[in-house]
Amino acid sequence: GGKLLLATAQEAPHMLLSETTFDFKEVMQGSVVSHDFVVWNTGNAVLRIDQVGPTCGCLKTDFDESIPPGGAGRITLTVDFADHEGPLERTVGVFTNDPDSDDATLSVKGTAKPLLQVRPGNTISFGSGGKQLKKASIEVVSAGEPFHIRNVETDLKGKVDYQLETVQKGRHYRLNVTNTAKEGTYSGFVKLNTDLPGKSTITIRVTGNMENEIAVQPKSIALGKLPSQKPVFSKIITVVNNPHKVFKITKLTYDKKLLVVTNKPLPKKAGFSLEVRPNMANLRPGPHLVTVLSIQTDVAPKATSKVEVRLYNSKQQTLATGSN
Repeated sequence: GGKLLLATAQEAPHMLLSETTFDFKEVMQGSVVSHDFVVWNTGNAVLRIDQVGPTCGCLKTDFDESIPPGGAGRITLTVDFADHEGPLERTVGVFTNDPDSDDATLSVKGTAKPLLQVRPGNTISFGSGGKQLKKASIEVVSAGEPFHIRNVETDLKGKVDYQLETVQKGRHYRLNVTNTAKEGTYSGFVKLNTDLPGKSTITIRVTGNMENEIAVQPKSIALGKLPSQKPVFSKIITVVNNPHKVFKITKLTYDKKLLVVTNKPLPKKAGFSLEVRPNMANLRPGPHLVTVLSIQTDVAPKATSKVEVRLYNSKQQTLATGSN
C-alpha cells in the first residue's frame, strides 16, 4: 500500500535556493551592505518561510513569508560593518514547511577595510627591557573620507604626555606619546575622538613598566632560625641595571644592629652582589621581625630600591633538629 500513500501526499512545497553563500569582498568599515537570495518554490503547495536566523547586532534579515507554487521570493541579509574591521562571516538557518528540507543555511561574508589606518598599531608599551622606550608616535591616516580629530583624552595624566600634529589636514595626523613616569607600572588609554560617523573613536592602549633602571632581585628574603626549616644565615641580593651601564651604589640604608651587609662587584657584568647576614646576637627569640634594606645608586639618585628582610629566631628550631 506504499504507492497509495505517495499518491495522496503529493501536495507539498519544495524550496530551491539560487545560491547559499555570497561574498561582499572588500567593503569600507562603517558601510551597510545587503544581498538578496532568491528562493524558488518548485512544489505544488504554498511555501512558508517561518524563520531566518539567528540575527545579531550586525546582521538583519528580511524575507517573503509565503511563496506560491511555481513562484519566487527573496531572503535579504543585511550586514552592518560599523564596529568591525577585517574579515566577517555570518550564517543563518532558513526554516520552512518544505517536508524534504525544512532547514537550509545561507552565509554572507566580507572584509571591512578600516576607514582610518592606525600605524604601526593601536598599542604602545613603554619601558620593557634594556631599550627603555620613552616616546612613541602613531600615525592616523584616512583611507577614504576626510576627517578631523576633535579632541584627545587619556586616563594616564601624570604618567604620559601627548601632542597631536597635523601632517595633512583632513587626511593624516600624528600622535606623539611620551612616558613621564619615573618608575612603576601602569595601563590605560589615549583616545582620539574624530568626526567620522562610522569610526568616531580611536583607542590607543598604553602600558608602561618603568623599572627604575636598577633591577634588584629578590625583593624579599627570610633569614635566621626559621620555624621547621634549616637555619638560613646568608642570602645574596643582586643589583644590576637594565641598560647594562656601569654604575655605583651610593648608599645602603639598613639597621646595623640587625643586619650585616657585604657589597661585592659582580664578576661578569655591571652590578653588585650584596651578601646579607642576620646579627643573631641582637635577635630575641619570639615573633619574626621585618626590616628594610634600601639601595641607592648614581644611575637614578632619587629612586630607592627596597628589599624586605624577615628575621626569625624560632625556638622550634632546636626541637625540629634536636639530637633526640
